[in-house]
Amino acid sequence: MSAGPLHPLEVLYLRQWRRQMAAGQREAARDSLLDALAQEPNLPRVHVALARMRWPGPDYQQWLAWFQAHLSPQVYLEIGVEYGDTLRLAGPGTLAIGVDPAPKGDPAARCSGPVRLYAQTSQAFFAAPPPDSGLPGRGFALALSTATTASKPCWTTSSAPKPWPHRAPCCCCTTPCH
Repeated sequence: MSAGPLHPLEVLYLRQWRRQMAAGQREAARDSLLDALAQEPNLPRVHVALARMRWPGPDYQQWLAWFQAHLSPQVYLEIGVEYGDTLRLAGPGTLAIGVDPAPKGDPAARCSGPVRLYAQTSQAFFAAPPPDSGLPGRGFALALSTATTASKPCWTTSSAPKPWPHRAPCCCCTTPCH
């Protein structure tokens, strides 16, 4: 999960959730997570714990690492890089392009290959891709949106990643795209 600080409600409710799960009280544990989200809907680690209760198995970062390893894309585009937790999954031979209006810390620090970061909205980026991004000439093979804004989609049909020439892109979203 993200390298960001824990919200005080996350600390409290995740501790309670772990105790309840250890005691075999799954329903009470689920209810604790829902109580936390009722008080503060932006608790990423609580959302992850709830999702893992509902759908056990590999999380999206494990799936994305698998995609990266098997697709070996030349260009990987990520919308909403935040701390760079998923951007770092791009392999050393992949150009990772990150777009986030307010990246946190240094998202490129843990990346093993070349990275280009753009501190702007996805709508602005797609409306006029920066010339040094190389996208209009190269396109991308894999795109991910980890944007967490519930009120605004990561991209719309009018601002979606364009399938630039000679690419058959694969796009994954962790939030709704309209």
